[in-house]
Parts: sequence; C-alpha cells; structure tokens
Amino acid sequence: MKRGRGLALVKGYEIGPGVNLRDANLTSSDLRGADLSCANLYGATLRSATLRDVNLESANLSEIIWDSDTICPEGFTPPQSASNPPRVSDNSN
Repeated sequence: MKRGRGLALVKGYEIGPGVNLRDANLTSSDLRGADLSCANLYGATLRSATLRDVNLESANLSEIIWDSDTICPEGFTPPQSASNPPRVSDNSN
C-alpha cells in the first residue's frame, strides 16, 4: 500500500528512504524495488524476505537476522557478521 512522502506500508511498517525499522519483523515480506537508502534496519528480521532490486545504500544493516531463503539485491555483499548469509538475486526469478 502506498502512503504519502513516497512511503509504502508493509506489515504495519513504513518502508522508504531513511525510515527507522530497528527490530522490525519483516519475515517473508516482499520488498522488491523498495528504496531503503539511509534506513535503520538494525536488528530487523528478514528471514525469507525478498529484497530483489532494493536500494540499501547507506542503510544500517547491523545485527540483521536473515537466512538462506532471504533474497538480496544483485551484487549485494552481506556483512561478514552474517551467520546465515542470504541468497543474492540473479534476477532469474
């Protein structure tokens, strides 16, 4: 659902540039194409989420919880601290 200021609502969370998603539970969310530049995702749960084509430039990805079913943008490099690294999109799905 689109909201004002270019934000979308996903699972009750506003999604857009610079938003605070600290500790948000976005399990199984489809965030395809979202702009999360400069967003605070500290501690967010992204298990089985689809992040294909998401802009994560300058986003805080510390302590994110994800798994091998999380699909990240093409060319994305998970932080070294990732215990269960996500899959990186190859745009074939």
